[in-house]
Amino acid sequence: MNVAKYIRNDVFQMPGFSFTGEFTSECQLNSVPPSLMCLVSIPLNGPNIESQDFEESQACLTIAQLIVFNMKKIKELATKNDCHNQDRESPLPLYLGMSVHAQTRSKKFVNQLYELGLSVSY
Repeated sequence: MNVAKYIRNDVFQMPGFSFTGEFTSECQLNSVPPSLMCLVSIPLNGPNIESQDFEESQACLTIAQLIVFNMKKIKELATKNDCHNQDRESPLPLYLGMSVHAQTRSKKFVNQLYELGLSVSY
């Protein structure tokens, strides 16, 4: 419980990702706090710090970004509001929504991904 509180605090204090028309090479890593990356990395890569890569894997970045994207503040839980906070939109859900729409032109498919917590809404 204490770890979850610490990580939630880190996420809510971190400045959000701001899309400026392009995705930089570091935008994924800069959109999640190091504490969350560490927590996600342990089950995927093991707890031994010496054996972990200096560069985080794409799987770790993907999972961490989806956690940040789907995280809600306590007061938001009580309102039944399913809207994601734009301040915490990470690059992955934004990229996925734009990419799927560009390739399929399907508003319905993008909204299905949104309902699954994988993409921004149309």
